[in-house]
Amino acid sequence: MSPLFTDVMDSISRWLVVSSMIRESITSVNNGLIKFPGVVLFTSQDHQFIQTIANRIIEFTPNGMIDKVTTYDEYLDSDEMARKRQALS
Repeated sequence: MSPLFTDVMDSISRWLVVSSMIRESITSVNNGLIKFPGVVLFTSQDHQFIQTIANRIIEFTPNGMIDKVTTYDEYLDSDEMARKRQALS
């Protein structure tokens, strides 16, 4: 094997190990937050994180707020919530 090929394979192997460690860390954080008995107030642009962790959605709009106990996907898919967002924008 050429030294270049060996270096590339070594880099790929390290990247795969790091990627696996990051995935495991994210999963551990998510699981910890799911099991946490208290209140966690957060904002995120990560759809999967919100869907996994949130069980109540509070949306602040220019003219008020919407507060709904639901999952993120159900909130986004809800016609009722869409009408409320439209009314408050």
